[in-house]
Amino acid sequence: NMPSVILFDWIVDGLRQLHNATFQYINHLPPLGKELRINVTWLTHALQLIYQVIRDFNGDPMESIALACILEIINKTSSYSFCHQEDIENLTLIQSEIIERLAGQPKLLCQTSQLSFNTEEIIPAKSLSNIVDIAPATYGNCVSVIDRRILWPQLLPNKVMKESKCNIYFQNPNVKGYLLRSCRAIDNALPQWSPVYVCKCFSTFISKVYTRIVGTETASFPLHFLNQMASFIHKYQEDVPGKDFTVTTLHRLFVIQQALDATNIGSEYRNLTACLLRTVSSILQSDMINSAICLS
Repeated sequence: NMPSVILFDWIVDGLRQLHNATFQYINHLPPLGKELRINVTWLTHALQLIYQVIRDFNGDPMESIALACILEIINKTSSYSFCHQEDIENLTLIQSEIIERLAGQPKLLCQTSQLSFNTEEIIPAKSLSNIVDIAPATYGNCVSVIDRRILWPQLLPNKVMKESKCNIYFQNPNVKGYLLRSCRAIDNALPQWSPVYVCKCFSTFISKVYTRIVGTETASFPLHFLNQMASFIHKYQEDVPGKDFTVTTLHRLFVIQQALDATNIGSEYRNLTACLLRTVSSILQSDMINSAICLS
């Protein structure tokens, strides 16, 4: 079993690393504009997972710092538009709950744990992150190109092409799913290809884990089986930069663990929780650039 003090130290350390990586990433994005949206689906799921753990250990002295880190991460990412309305709603819900939990308490800074003297009201994420349409078409087509042995044929502006060639792109037969690429219209210039969107590629090993833990009665899962599934997720989450499906599978395993842990007084599933959180940390510290930009 992992004492709550050690668990919270680990959570705060991981959140501070995520906080630093998020701020560096956002600060290096192009200037704000309607052409750019960011994909925060896997980040949203991860923050939901961590926030659930924090709520389960209500009253820990490190709770305020951990919650401050989550708030700052949400506020920073919310300066740009999100790809999916669901992410806006989920992050706004977390943000509102945290603000309510911290009501009347001194506001702390994530990285230093010092008091913040900024009394500015926190603006809900949903008021900052509007989903935008693709810009109006200009003229001409995107010419055919070959990228990583994949042919992208000529395409009209503001159109999106889908190719089921993740295995070729990553040169890995265990990677499936599909690639996306759009033809971007540019005012007074020829349209240009967007970067290849790889977030819909996934590891077949992760897919097998998901298949085995979905549609089965929770009570039938022995602990050694759950530990094995968690190890598979941790090992193969690096196969592709896109983490949506991986985090969905991770979250499903966490829900199973939560249900089983509630029936065991000895909290024998606490170590499994730590394993899952370590996987979250590995995901959050992976290459953010390839998995965070959405098609514009």
